[in-house]
Amino acid sequence: MKKLGLLVSLLFATSLVFADSSTTQTQAPNNSVDQEIVATVVAVNNNEIGAADIALKKASDKKVKKYAKKMKKEHSKNLEKVMALSKKLQITPQDTDKVNSLKQAGQQEAKDLNALTDKDFDKAYMDDMVKDHEAALSTLDGFLQQVSNPKLKKFLEDTRTHVAHHLEKAKEIQSKLNQAQAS
Repeated sequence: MKKLGLLVSLLFATSLVFADSSTTQTQAPNNSVDQEIVATVVAVNNNEIGAADIALKKASDKKVKKYAKKMKKEHSKNLEKVMALSKKLQITPQDTDKVNSLKQAGQQEAKDLNALTDKDFDKAYMDDMVKDHEAALSTLDGFLQQVSNPKLKKFLEDTRTHVAHHLEKAKEIQSKLNQAQAS
């Protein structure tokens, strides 16, 4: 009878261990989609911060400079949040071909912007901001369909709201620059 009680206790304890490990595995802290999402968000933020740094030095229009300051501040904050969230959720960012391509595009954009000055710079920077934020919205929309972690999904939804606002403001400034150039 003692042996049967011990066997039942061991079976129960073993089932708890296996139940706990299967729960952990279904949460998949290093789900490859979530890893790519985090790596992409990091790359986008780094690209925007880099472009904003250049704009803060080279922009000649007050509105462009103010926009760049906002981009640096908000993308730095978003970068901090995604890094903290990935650490908390144990999601290791995974560079993929898409992520590496995004990083290279950011480097090329920075190189192109550095070659410009004055109004040419202002126009190119704002054109890039419209293009980049439209691409970011499209990417976020795709990720929102794929993301497996509810906390990461909430973060992406919040980020999407900010990116949409950034795009709206970029289009407004771009339009004003185009009107001034046409005059």
